[in-house]
Amino acid sequence: MKSVRIIAVACTVCVALLVVIGLTLSFAASSPVDAAKASAVAHGQHQEDLSLLGYQTGNGLFVRTAHVDLNAKGPSGPIVIRMDLVRAAFSPSWRISAYNDGISKRE
Repeated sequence: MKSVRIIAVACTVCVALLVVIGLTLSFAASSPVDAAKASAVAHGQHQEDLSLLGYQTGNGLFVRTAHVDLNAKGPSGPIVIRMDLVRAAFSPSWRISAYNDGISKRE
């Protein structure tokens, strides 16, 4: 009976540690907007030419998703850069899953 109690306590401690680690990584993670802007800069845009048009986030059990729209200067006028981002539950960083920078903005 004593070994069952020790196993139950050990399992409870492990689950509690996983929850604490998950919450810590969740709060320490960069925002999807910051990750999208960094990706746009890596694709050749200038930081000062980017502005946020809007973003949406979604939560799954093990994955968070985000869709970010940025406004940028293009060679023939303003363009919209659309990105889809994914972040695993225990990962502190966002990963770009789709990048589209060829959308001309009609004014």
